[in-house]
Amino acid sequence: MPLSLHQLFRRAHEKLQQGDLSGTISDCTRALRLNPTHTATLAIRARARLAAEDHDGALLDSTRALELGGPRADCLYVKGAVLLTRQQFEVAVKDLTAALELRPNEVGALCIRGAARLKLKDHAGAIADASAALAINGKRIDAWCCRAAARLEIGDVAVAVEDCTAALKLSPKCVNALCVRAQGFLRQQQYEDAVADAKAAVALNPRRQDAMCCSAVSRLSLEDIPGCLEDAQAALAVDAKSFKALCIVAVARYVEGDMEAALAETTAVLDTSPDRLEALCCRAAALIALGQPQQAEEDTRRGRAAHPRRVEVWALDRGWARQQWSTA
Repeated sequence: MPLSLHQLFRRAHEKLQQGDLSGTISDCTRALRLNPTHTATLAIRARARLAAEDHDGALLDSTRALELGGPRADCLYVKGAVLLTRQQFEVAVKDLTAALELRPNEVGALCIRGAARLKLKDHAGAIADASAALAINGKRIDAWCCRAAARLEIGDVAVAVEDCTAALKLSPKCVNALCVRAQGFLRQQQYEDAVADAKAAVALNPRRQDAMCCSAVSRLSLEDIPGCLEDAQAALAVDAKSFKALCIVAVARYVEGDMEAALAETTAVLDTSPDRLEALCCRAAALIALGQPQQAEEDTRRGRAAHPRRVEVWALDRGWARQQWSTA
């Protein structure tokens, strides 16, 4: 005897709780053949499709359920999560805020809204959402990482490192936590620790270019020029157009005393990204070394015009380099 709509719905719900995503989707699809407008079934299939990374299907189901039945926290959550993956951050925040108005303690929605706010550079909002999520569930690794990244962006480096360490105690192989903590160690001038975390991240995910660049800058500061170039070249193997990696190579060439190579590398960057501050600074330094102070002054002027409130100083010598940040 064929199962009824209610029986299929209940079984799909049980399978979702058990983590049987394909079974959930199959039962929901059968149920929707019996009643294509059953919003609760659409909502369950949307959640299963999101978990299965079928973002197109999840968005279709959640949008359809919202059109048929009005606001539902679970569907708004799914929709917001998909929009985050599509880099539609403002709309994602709007949908997740609506979800949280219906269900204020929904940890998943808090975490995803925090991630979207981080992308929008709303660091205070990201920290608030991640902190609220952690107050409900202190084992949410994504919340620890989101708060750490936001704190790092506003210069609260020590507590960012602490948040990453908390995440790594829960999940020692969390790549995001390793990458953010490596950046924190770099800013604290703990270069060996930065290299260790960056290398651990790359071992887990060989395409984490940010970790490669962090290791390269740290090794540059440790006077390990060959190691710096090795890491920067690895980053360029992932993305040959990485401005950050190209600039690191340029600075390493300057430190080696190869001014012509530094000039060529920075000029290649500036031809595509004319306001790239570290490229302007490095090229100015190379031009001074090559006896071309007037051209160097032009690069300095351009840097100040493009970045009036942010100063990046590359303190360079033939044996070492260090990146320092301050706010004008």
